[in-house]
Amino acid sequence: MFPTGSSGNSFGVLWFFKKSFKIIEIQLDPPKSSEEKNKFQILESSLRKRVSLLEGLPVSVFDTVFNSIHLAPNAQKFISILQKNGILVGLVSGGFTPIVERLAKFLSISYFSANQLEVKDGLLTGTLVGQIISPQVKKETLEKWREKLNLPKERTVAIGD
Repeated sequence: MFPTGSSGNSFGVLWFFKKSFKIIEIQLDPPKSSEEKNKFQILESSLRKRVSLLEGLPVSVFDTVFNSIHLAPNAQKFISILQKNGILVGLVSGGFTPIVERLAKFLSISYFSANQLEVKDGLLTGTLVGQIISPQVKKETLEKWREKLNLPKERTVAIGD
């Protein structure tokens, strides 16, 4: 029920808020062991290297990317049903803002967060701006939204890949 790219990978994490929901506890604690920290450093380094390959591309390249995304069957309907029942939906993704923002708008999702690419004069610079969206940042984002909406933990649900 999650949006997927053509590669079949999950496109992010959907956060749901409603007064009647019970919390589903998920473990998104920061890495504790040196092995876990090393794994995150490798992922961060890999992401930065991949982003550097985008240098000089027009930001319009994301139009092609967005048009190649296929939602999982019934994903749009599922989100629409949640929203019609007063459930706020948020999207947090390790993907990039030009795609995630457009997807959020397409699905009428008010809350979204993703990795921000630096753009100058309509061209990608090959660098990231701000925090990398890690599991810990996803957890912090949920907490920030929950506090902004003045919802207790018992009334939030997080669903992720």
